[in-house]
Amino acid sequence: MYAGDYIEARGKISEVGKTSRKMEFEAYKVIAARADVSPSAADFLSDPVTVTRAKGVCVTPKDCKRK
Repeated sequence: MYAGDYIEARGKISEVGKTSRKMEFEAYKVIAARADVSPSAADFLSDPVTVTRAKGVCVTPKDCKRK
């Protein structure tokens, strides 16, 4: 990733428990800066480039959940 690149982020809840949610995230570079052409030039990528993936778990204590 470089200044001027554009990314698209996607996320989903992959599993639901009683107090937890497992989530998965991915970020893709969809536009690449072209500083070699000019300070404002960029190319749209026909095939997005995966730049990162992450997984996480969010836990809410039972007494804090909405009823």
